[in-house]
Amino acid sequence: MKTGIILLAALAAVQVVLAVVTHSGDTEVASESVNGVLLEFDKTQVNQLSIQGVDATVELSKVEGKWQTADGFPANQSKVTGLLDKLGDLKHGLPVGVSENALDRFKVAIDDYESRVQLKQGDDVLADLYLGSGAGARQSHVRRQADSVVYTTSIGVYDAPTAIGEWQDKTVLQLDEKTVKSAELAELKLERISKSKDSAPVWQAAKLPEGKLLNQAGVNEGLQPLWNLRFDEVLGKEAKPDYGLDEPALTLKLTHEGGEREYQFGKMTEGDDYVLKVSDRDEYFRMAGYSVKPVVEKNGVGAWLLDEVLEEEVEAEPVAASEPVKAVVEPEPAEVSKPEVVVEPEQAVTDEAKPAEAQDTAPAAPAAE
Repeated sequence: MKTGIILLAALAAVQVVLAVVTHSGDTEVASESVNGVLLEFDKTQVNQLSIQGVDATVELSKVEGKWQTADGFPANQSKVTGLLDKLGDLKHGLPVGVSENALDRFKVAIDDYESRVQLKQGDDVLADLYLGSGAGARQSHVRRQADSVVYTTSIGVYDAPTAIGEWQDKTVLQLDEKTVKSAELAELKLERISKSKDSAPVWQAAKLPEGKLLNQAGVNEGLQPLWNLRFDEVLGKEAKPDYGLDEPALTLKLTHEGGEREYQFGKMTEGDDYVLKVSDRDEYFRMAGYSVKPVVEKNGVGAWLLDEVLEEEVEAEPVAASEPVKAVVEPEPAEVSKPEVVVEPEQAVTDEAKPAEAQDTAPAAPAAE
């Protein structure tokens, strides 16, 4: 009897403890307002950004006001600030799970997640967020590192990719056409002589081969793709034999307001792609073949020059070379037909031939006296 009473009392105590714990958890969860701010941090204080994925990690840092990758390569500034803005604006709804099983089910557990984003100021962590499984269109399950509550919010793993190429600034090879002062291709050395920066450049050659003229349109057409170059991949800072740079497909030098840049395009041993090395950067860049082929073809000496037309050749040409002169043959005047005059043969008119009436009416000859 006493044993039963003791067991019942123990069971009641356990229930009280569970009720207290459960009530405490519900109070904590209920204290979270709907559409509340998910992460509270000062974006201006963030100077370290870490994105950990299943197989890779991206580390970005802010140096002298500019974001860069771990190896010092310029990062896509707008992409980084865009992620910080998105994280700062995240709102959450009601919790969708608070148990350990929920963390595993929604892939936001400490050892099982899609990605983890950490924002730091130096070594101090300002925000730490686990991104888990998808929860609908442009929605994911998320969990703050400091608690075990799972929410859904408007962010996806695609907003925080772990491929380093997604964060590199692909525009570092571009030049502003208006700042270019000179160009050099093989033995041709050109200087920009046009003063206006709002019109197509006008070039002057220091020396031209005999019988050749500078093709202004050809030069501008060849250089145009260089102003908007975008690379596909950074290959590192070490040259390799299969880059094709021992015998470059194109070597071109430009002088601009910020300095000088020499371009060397090499055809890779395998595939259709090219490797680009510029003199003002240490890296080698892989470039898509379809984007480089026109650059190589249009920046040859033959494309930059025209044959000079000699004066005697001009004089020998027809006056209007564009429209051949057609001989105008005037029609002969039509012969005017005159009425045919029929001349009948003269007949001998005799008295015998005259009609009788004519003979009767003829005056009689005077009689002889």
